[in-house]
Amino acid sequence: MGAPQNGTLIGIYVGNTKIANVVSNSFKADNALRDTTTKDSGGWSASGDGLKSWSADGKGLFADAPTYGFSDLWAIFIAGSGVTVKITSAVTGEKKYSGTAYITNLSQNADLEKTAEFSVSFKGSGVLTEATN
Repeated sequence: MGAPQNGTLIGIYVGNTKIANVVSNSFKADNALRDTTTKDSGGWSASGDGLKSWSADGKGLFADAPTYGFSDLWAIFIAGSGVTVKITSAVTGEKKYSGTAYITNLSQNADLEKTAEFSVSFKGSGVLTEATN
């Protein structure tokens, strides 16, 4: 068993470029089970494997011109194009997860005398693969 990963190292990448200034990110895989309950199930619900889906979210500090930030994400959102999204630490030997996704939500928050923030949500389209860096 390997050592626990340092969450600070895990980022969201679009293609091979890490989204800049991210302070937290997550990804989730779901399985929408299908009902297989019959009269023979003895009063218990039964389920079978269903459609799988995945998503990734990130929250970061807003900057006008980082290496890859809000403006780049905005261009993808406006274009409505699918992009390769990776969730990885980029550390050799650690796992990475990647697939094609679309931006479903992109927002900016700017409060009085606080650091401006942005958030982005990706919804996977197709399979999310696991590989090793």
